[in-house]
Amino acid sequence: MSLTNRLLTYLLSLLAVVLAGFSLGIYMLVDHYLEREGRERLSAAMSTLVGSLDIELDSVEWEPADRNLSLPHGPLGEDVFWIITDIDGRVIDRARSSSEAASLEQIADAPAEQAPAESIQYFNGWHYLQRRIVAAAAVVNVHRPRTQEEIEKGEYPALVITAGIPQANIERTTRTLAAALAGLSIALWAACFAVGKHICRRALQPVIRMADAAKAMSPDDLRQRLPPVPSGDELQVMHAAFNGLLDRLEVSFQQQRRFTGDASHQLRTPLTIIQGQAEVALRRERSPAEYAEVLQTIRQQAARLHELVENLLFLARPHSDSNAPTLEPIHLAAWLDNVERSWQDSPRAADIHFQNADHTLLAEAHSGMLTEILNNLLDNALKYSAPGDAVTVRVRQSGDSVAIAVEDQGIGMTDDDLKHLFQPFFRSEAARRQRTTGVGLGLSIVNRLAAAMNARVEVETRESQGSTFTLWLRRAANPTPGSSRPVLHERGRE
Repeated sequence: MSLTNRLLTYLLSLLAVVLAGFSLGIYMLVDHYLEREGRERLSAAMSTLVGSLDIELDSVEWEPADRNLSLPHGPLGEDVFWIITDIDGRVIDRARSSSEAASLEQIADAPAEQAPAESIQYFNGWHYLQRRIVAAAAVVNVHRPRTQEEIEKGEYPALVITAGIPQANIERTTRTLAAALAGLSIALWAACFAVGKHICRRALQPVIRMADAAKAMSPDDLRQRLPPVPSGDELQVMHAAFNGLLDRLEVSFQQQRRFTGDASHQLRTPLTIIQGQAEVALRRERSPAEYAEVLQTIRQQAARLHELVENLLFLARPHSDSNAPTLEPIHLAAWLDNVERSWQDSPRAADIHFQNADHTLLAEAHSGMLTEILNNLLDNALKYSAPGDAVTVRVRQSGDSVAIAVEDQGIGMTDDDLKHLFQPFFRSEAARRQRTTGVGLGLSIVNRLAAAMNARVEVETRESQGSTFTLWLRRAANPTPGSSRPVLHERGRE
């Protein structure tokens, strides 16, 4: 089912429920009104009829001529029909339109003792009300013989008044109302179906255009984007989000292409040297010393190639495939001493200055990763600073964090360089002009390792004045006496 049809189905279902509820409500209100109106008119008519009686102590006399016998008409034009009978069911008087009240006579013909309580009843299409009026002296024997005088005067020991309203007009009206409401609801529903389908299509037209544009996109042209949707609603938000995703994908693909191109170039260089050295050595017989020199060159290039491949494999591994390292408290003073000893054989060991760290300072980190980060930062600082320029390593505490800073006095970087500093194979223009050896992977690895330890790297630099790389770690609490938690002093455990 298409989105248009699904949305239309939801709207029409809701409309059907609303129309059904509205029609039912109107029908019930009208039916209740007509029924209440009929009951009120029956009660009023009965009061008028009873008022036309002359009730004495020993007799009841029907005197309509002496009373104002005016009965109200209903809202649909229906009249109140009535019949006056004696206690034995003989008709004394009736409404002029008695021919329409044949069913009401069946009610009036019932014996007076069976007359229902004075409440409105329903029988054979009539709502009726029946009341028995008995003279006070005749309560005990309402069936006593009437005297000649009573017959001549029209006096009775008791009379029964029956008033009723035929329900044919009311029922016909309510049936007509029900049919009209049903027909009107169906017509409205059908009209909303026709109009709603067009409106839904118009409303979803931007989605259709975006879908068509997405289908037409090709991986050969990553600059394509979805057409604008200036609607100011959720569709515009979705449009912006999708185009933002395409922007990020384009950047990612460009980085991958650049990574692949740079990796190919960097791998080609040592392979070309190895192949060239081997071809030169095989052109003619050479002395053992010459062969040893060629093999030495090949070994150096092979080592460089091996390091490059390892770095590439590390950076190419997805973050989701890397297991989170186990972070443990590291005694930074002792760890820094181990790093200092490992650099003692470097030709520029005299240029590296390790400032003493607080012996009580602990950091949450992974010893191997932390050592790799510091070695890369030191190698980078020495590479881009002249021999004799100092490279300083400082460790300090700031609140709940610990900072390890590597400061050099080298060539520095520009603001534009900082934007791409941690991208693989990036090298600044100054580094390229200086022809410093390197492939531009060290800082990428530093950033990747720092992120794995939930740490961050900050850079402060000024062109031609040096740079300072600061690694921020979370400080670890000093272990309590007797604690079994290990404190790492170097790559192994004490």
